[in-house]
Amino acid sequence: MNEVEEAAVGRKFDAEQNRILLVTFVFRSVFNSPVHNRALRFTSLYRAPQPYKAARDRLLGDGLISVSGTWVSITDEGVRKVLELIGSEPNIASMRYLFMKQLGIFTLRPAKLSKEEIDNFFSSLILTYSDVFSRRLDRDVLTAIARDYQAGLRESLLRRLDKALWLCQRMPPNLNQWLTERYRPLFDCYRILDRYAYLVYLWSLYRFNRVALHTVVRLAAVVTTEASGIFLSFLAGAVMLALAQSLLLGIETTLATIITYMLTVSLVTFLAMIFVAATGRLVMLAQHFINMFRRLLRR
Repeated sequence: MNEVEEAAVGRKFDAEQNRILLVTFVFRSVFNSPVHNRALRFTSLYRAPQPYKAARDRLLGDGLISVSGTWVSITDEGVRKVLELIGSEPNIASMRYLFMKQLGIFTLRPAKLSKEEIDNFFSSLILTYSDVFSRRLDRDVLTAIARDYQAGLRESLLRRLDKALWLCQRMPPNLNQWLTERYRPLFDCYRILDRYAYLVYLWSLYRFNRVALHTVVRLAAVVTTEASGIFLSFLAGAVMLALAQSLLLGIETTLATIITYMLTVSLVTFLAMIFVAATGRLVMLAQHFINMFRRLLRR
């Protein structure tokens, strides 16, 4: 095995350890329950049981998890490790908000999520994409969502959802009825992921550049949000234009003026979205030619 292969194996082993920690953390913080060992092994990155067992035993030896019979739980030290992975201060109450802020795309207005949606979305995101977290959690999950969108989001999400449900269905018998009520809103957050995956994919074309996030992606977020968000955004734009006209030019603002400005803002936004889509394609084509040129230079 050469150095490249050894590095890949090491990253996969680290990702498997992170996956176990993140899943057990969600089960402790959301369900107040351990995770069945069989469910963890079934959803492992490895098809063979031995590599999973090696990763689990390493965590057990480091005191990050505990094993009781067929059940696996995260320890307090493991929770601190998860907070470190996510880049959060040791405060579980605020870590979800910090993680959403790191993701960036899901805190765009008018797509602001409620506290309950953030809690549920955080948990569903960890359960669904726990197998991709190897280095930077926020960047890894965004990359995975962009790839899923490009490959066919709904089909990819269904495969991931099956794994997440398999984990949740292997619960202690005394929690089964409570769990049915508890994980329903958790998995309702997949509609949010489905709706905004396009934004992640668009942002990925710009290599997750922060300038692109606050310009082209924010513009796309306005257009792809719910009808109420679109209407309020256009109305806000129209009112701002009307106020600017009234204050700067002294022209009286009427309802007809606001409606005209709303139509103007809508038209400009539509044209801007065409430009956004075009630039996204141009960036993708540019990246393709750059990669092709690099391959030619290596030869």
